[in-house]
Amino acid sequence: CGLLEVAREVPRAGRAIKVYRSVAEVFFVPHSRSPLHDHGLWAASRTRLLQLGLRYSQAQPTRLRGHRIYRDVHGVVNYNSAVSPTQDHNSLRPDEPAVFTGSHDAVYLDFEDAKRMQRDLEDVMQQYKAIGGGQRYLVWLNLVPLPAEATPLAREP
Repeated sequence: CGLLEVAREVPRAGRAIKVYRSVAEVFFVPHSRSPLHDHGLWAASRTRLLQLGLRYSQAQPTRLRGHRIYRDVHGVVNYNSAVSPTQDHNSLRPDEPAVFTGSHDAVYLDFEDAKRMQRDLEDVMQQYKAIGGGQRYLVWLNLVPLPAEATPLAREP
């Protein structure tokens, strides 16, 4: 495709080793020319990674047994990861895998507050990316405005 060029050749017995580099310092690919033009496809690829990670973490020693679905005092349906019908699972315990899968589809914010949350999430992501480490994690946080016709199905505390 013309995106690489031979930067140098390293001599050795037999055939030399070719070292390649990109022909430009920066490439710009419009979303319309990539799978990213459809955020659903992008989300599906992330969903596959999330499923792999959850299966991996569930294979670790844990007390998690299922979900507890119940109505709160206001009659709102809730669900929590649970150990039993009466006891929620506490994923923050030191001996549990580092997993966070909470989602909240009923967070109401003004635009300014949503922008502040966006910046805060970006700051936290950059802070932890800079640390580095030996275990790969998928961190997938979504903040998207929902249209008025999207009604929350449940609230996860």
